[in-house]
Amino acid sequence: MAKGLMVSGIISDTVLFKSATTTADDEAVARRLSSSLGISVEEYGMEILKEKGDISDISARELLRRDMKEFNFGGHHVAVAQVELIDASLIEPKLGEIIELMGMLAKEGIDLVVFMVTDIIDESSRLYAIGSDYAMERFEKAFNGDISDGYIYGKGIMSRKKQVIPPLQHAFEDIP
Repeated sequence: MAKGLMVSGIISDTVLFKSATTTADDEAVARRLSSSLGISVEEYGMEILKEKGDISDISARELLRRDMKEFNFGGHHVAVAQVELIDASLIEPKLGEIIELMGMLAKEGIDLVVFMVTDIIDESSRLYAIGSDYAMERFEKAFNGDISDGYIYGKGIMSRKKQVIPPLQHAFEDIP
């Protein structure tokens, strides 16, 4: 049971070895554990990610809040939430309400609210954002993009910790 929990945790945390936070040790340990359990790490991993990405019974509020991290960059309050899905289109039925909730958070004193919809198969993220004019300028600067389509598309962006937070911090704190 401990082996199964460990391999499950590694697969979930590394998004089946696709996240920028994945180490060679993560993959080696998960493969060794899955082999000793007699399971395919890829097949088992896809099942975990499908289950984790089943958002049909999760409210928009919970989707926005369940994996939200808050930061202070140069005196600006920034919140970044993330959901990982097998197919980013699964968020569409709840997106309007999520964006409305993001707007409410922005009115309550968060300078920038980012909702990161990560598509595991496409290995990309849609970065939705709401905030003050200044915060939105910083957001666009951070990702060298234009949010006029409602989001910035980031091919290869899977990790909030390594690929979203550092550019935001640099943009808000004017770090080259």
